[in-house]
Amino acid sequence: MRSRALLCLVVVGGLLLPSLVVAEPSQRSVLVLDQSSAFLPFNAAVASAIRATVNADSRWRISFYSEHLDANRFFGPDYENDFVQFLKAKYRNRPIDVVVVFGVSALDFMVRRRDEIWPSVPVVFAAIDEATIASLTLPRNVTGATMQLTLQDMVKVARMVVPDLKAVAMVGDPLERQTFYRHFKDEIPAVTAQYEIIDLMDLPLAEVKTRLGSLPDTTAVIYTGIYYTSEGVSYVPAELTSQIAEWANRPVVINVSSYLNKGAVGGYIVQANPIGQQAGRLALRILSGENASDLPVVKVPSQLIFEWPALQRWKISESALPPGSSVQFRRLTLWEEHRAIVLAAGFGLIAQAAMIFWLLYERQRRHAAEVAARRTMTELAHMNRIATAGEMTASIAHEIRQPLGAIMANGQAALRWLKRQVPDIEEAKTAVQGVIQESARADNVITNIRAMFKKETTPHVVLDVNQLIEQVLSLRSKQSVRKMSQCN
Repeated sequence: MRSRALLCLVVVGGLLLPSLVVAEPSQRSVLVLDQSSAFLPFNAAVASAIRATVNADSRWRISFYSEHLDANRFFGPDYENDFVQFLKAKYRNRPIDVVVVFGVSALDFMVRRRDEIWPSVPVVFAAIDEATIASLTLPRNVTGATMQLTLQDMVKVARMVVPDLKAVAMVGDPLERQTFYRHFKDEIPAVTAQYEIIDLMDLPLAEVKTRLGSLPDTTAVIYTGIYYTSEGVSYVPAELTSQIAEWANRPVVINVSSYLNKGAVGGYIVQANPIGQQAGRLALRILSGENASDLPVVKVPSQLIFEWPALQRWKISESALPPGSSVQFRRLTLWEEHRAIVLAAGFGLIAQAAMIFWLLYERQRRHAAEVAARRTMTELAHMNRIATAGEMTASIAHEIRQPLGAIMANGQAALRWLKRQVPDIEEAKTAVQGVIQESARADNVITNIRAMFKKETTPHVVLDVNQLIEQVLSLRSKQSVRKMSQCN
């Protein structure tokens, strides 16, 4: 009997096991209920981070749904009742495994109306400040991730950027109508005990512009967000940040990442990705079978972030910021932005400078060589002039010596002819005529030399070669006679 019963149990279990495995759903569904409208950049970034974190786990196919309570602009019992009926009708045949609520208004709505829509569905909240969560008693099957968002933090940043702070000007919707900043009204008494609060909330934008442009020097601006003005115009708060920062004559403090890079000075910034990632991880754990009530609430701190252009505008030194502060949107220096180009240009300049130095060095060497060459040529020219002068002197001496020698010979001959007992007058005359002729010849030689040095043109004359030969023969005969007389 026992063995037969055991066999029956095994058979029944084997038959039931496939049905149990099949009953395990292969897909999950997550609904994100946002307290605001659909087009706010910060809310969209949080929802995107939630979706990316959940989709990173490939155990199931995840269907995502999103709804927007739009609590900044629509409120009241009738609107809420209609919204409940809308959700019940829309998701009547769409089971939801986890609801992620974004913001305190969405959490409040789910706590009060969950039993009417999704009675047993676990809830994960995101982007709710720590003070609000601390004041609530969370119902069953609810957990989530808080954010660091306080008025005291914004005042602390205001004191960092305005050391002699005496007043803070608050710009935005009235706090009781805000969703993210509603809890600020509980901190107002502590702030007013230290600083004057200039209330610029719920004013027409034209008046906000005028008031912001005439604030005292000891004031900082705290911008929470303008969703819906007193004139009935709806805005995206992040898109107005640039206008607020431009209108204000004092630094503007913010605390949401979507407000960054629009001219404000910065602050303790609530960032979308960390909040969405923490909420997504909690949703995954619930989808894996854990009970939301057993999961502890996760705290997501805000990072102290400042904008570099605003620090420059208000002449705020980075050394005055607390350690660990992040300074973003810094304008890159030429070296940081174009390092490769600067290096290439630097190497090019170095190469060019080296080439210029080498060319100057070669020019100096060439100049020195030219100077040495000119000096050598000058010395050679001097030596050449000396040699030429020597040759010319010898030639001139030779040319002059001949007529002078002939003059001397004729004069001596004339004296000898006259010293005889019977003077030979004819021979003496002949000798004296020879003296005259040789004197003329010597004068002719000197005239030709002077003409040569004066670059004068030497006149061309007809030369009687026979006469020249006779003169040479006569000169030779006279020289012979002179030698004979010298012998006698």
